Amino acid sequence: MAHTMREVARRAGVSLATVSRVLNGTKYISEETRRRVLDAVREFNYFKNVHARRLATGRSDLFGLVISEIANPYFPEIIRGYQAMAWNRGFDVLICNTEYDRERTKAVMRKLRESDVRGVAIVTSSVDQSMTSELTAAGIPVVLCNAEPAGKLVGNICIEYEHGVNKAIQHVVELGHRCSAVIAGPADNRTAVTIKNALVSGLTARGLKPVCVFGKQLSGGCRRVGSARSFVASRNTHRSILRKRSDCHGRDERTGRVRSAGAGRCLCHRD
Repeated sequence: MAHTMREVARRAGVSLATVSRVLNGTKYISEETRRRVLDAVREFNYFKNVHARRLATGRSDLFGLVISEIANPYFPEIIRGYQAMAWNRGFDVLICNTEYDRERTKAVMRKLRESDVRGVAIVTSSVDQSMTSELTAAGIPVVLCNAEPAGKLVGNICIEYEHGVNKAIQHVVELGHRCSAVIAGPADNRTAVTIKNALVSGLTARGLKPVCVFGKQLSGGCRRVGSARSFVASRNTHRSILRKRSDCHGRDERTGRVRSAGAGRCLCHRD
């Protein structure tokens, strides 16, 4: 049988307000009183009713986190850090996955509004400031990544992708590679465009101008990571690269046909 806060208060010999203060840590309570309340909580196996608390206080303990797809290896570390920071401060996190779908994104915004979250961090460039108006209109602060300039109830975190891309390119150069190709993300994705431009300009500046720049529009949702791998492994992708590289071809002495040395070998070609 579920026990109530009133029963906990009666067993501990304190008021309902004191039990609430002990459980929420909102005011100073003597150690003796705190011990009696917590002993009663353990005895009754009592848990706070968060829904009732939200109704009573008019505030939730939730923060929202919006990502594009859980399968993307970029997000787990962000989720872990965000949850840890919230949890350490007594809050929970509502994680929403847009799967790059505009209608789903709209539904996510409505869900966050209905859940009365304290604030929302949006770490996918598939969501822009115009799609968050429902949240800010309700007084819910929003933090975006690489979006428009910050404004009322809207923050913006800018990531220096160029710095990381240049370090990666320098590593490739130091390994001795001298042939490159770029597989870019969707043209309507701000982050993908930023990274593609940084790759092309950085490679070109170091004498590794890409022989191909693919602007492949991969299928959305949780399949996107798998689609990228399939695209990289595709024979058509390899052929496109090889057509641009005459030194990756040879001639079969028996048939006289032109044969390729392999896209992998081409891209890994070193001096």
